[in-house]
Amino acid sequence: MDQRSRTLNGKMTTSKTMTVDSCRKTCTDLRFKYYGVEYSSQCFCGNNLTKSVKMKENDCWSFCAAKKSTAACKDKKGEVQCSSSNGQRSVCIVPQAELVLNIDPKVPTDECEPGETYGRHGDEIWVSGKCGGKFEICYREDCVKTADGSDYTGTLNKTKSGKTCQAWSSQTPQKHRFTSLPNNYCRNPDGEPHAWCYTTDPNSRWEFCEISQCKCLLEPKGQSYQGTKNVTKSGLKCQAWSVKTPHSHSFTKSLGNQENYCRNPDGEPKPWCYTTEKDTRWETCDIPECAACKIEQEKGPDCKVLYKISGGCYYQSHYRNECKYSVKIDKDGAGKLKADVKYGSTKFSLKEGKSVNKCAYFKVMGDYLVIEDTLTHGC
Repeated sequence: MDQRSRTLNGKMTTSKTMTVDSCRKTCTDLRFKYYGVEYSSQCFCGNNLTKSVKMKENDCWSFCAAKKSTAACKDKKGEVQCSSSNGQRSVCIVPQAELVLNIDPKVPTDECEPGETYGRHGDEIWVSGKCGGKFEICYREDCVKTADGSDYTGTLNKTKSGKTCQAWSSQTPQKHRFTSLPNNYCRNPDGEPHAWCYTTDPNSRWEFCEISQCKCLLEPKGQSYQGTKNVTKSGLKCQAWSVKTPHSHSFTKSLGNQENYCRNPDGEPKPWCYTTEKDTRWETCDIPECAACKIEQEKGPDCKVLYKISGGCYYQSHYRNECKYSVKIDKDGAGKLKADVKYGSTKFSLKEGKSVNKCAYFKVMGDYLVIEDTLTHGC
């Protein structure tokens, strides 16, 4: 649901045990046509959709109450202590915040209301009023960028069959030579097909770990990409590599077991696929590169916010930003930073010293792309 305007404005009820089904019953009993759940506790009813905006999942403050598998932490949990100062808005930085999925107060109180007195924006948890304390945070499940998991530095410590990994510093029950690896996390120090670990089961020396593939490109062309993206940049569904309808091709033998996932078997600029549309033979897929933006943020008066972004990465504006844009930051042939900016149907490239003042102000300064924008609310 888009917080900038209330889509359902007939009636709102709140319950700590709210579900989609109970919300439906509440609204139906009150003879409303539409219903929806927000923050897992608030039920909204209405007879008209005043304004409906489809949001990306990453732009939501909290997940739909019906998505139990998403709302629960799949892998890693953490806690952050964050409290407001004298009732004023305070901001707490969350390490590796690009991985934060959801936040909930450790001890919910009447003073802590999501979106009202606490929430998340980019790499921040913010609190105001009397809200504060320990916040439980969820992180995305670990993933590997390379097929063999040699790049993996995550914290998964269970094997594919569910066995607990033995600490690398231990020689019990399995004796081995890789004693310098961290804790009991899955790793691939010797070129195995996948990340693995020794197990604490005396009858099972070692096993592979099941770690999903990152949904990003390890290199610009994405020739090693093994993710599961199966729609093109324009939203067309990919044709399975094992079939030759509606488009005949020569990759059935080499890619027949890759379902209908975007791949790059022939060195195109990006992973691509044949489409299921007769009039469109193939298209590239829109997959970001595996890189993390380093972001420095300063807030000014009148809801102004200044971002300094560096690193080879893909960055997208938050839904609270007035300007909706995406930026790909890279180095040119001379090793200088360049930025390809897109907002709406407008595209432009920036290099050192160049600036553009459109829906926001963009300028490349040394190793940084500087963006000055305005927040639409909650600033």
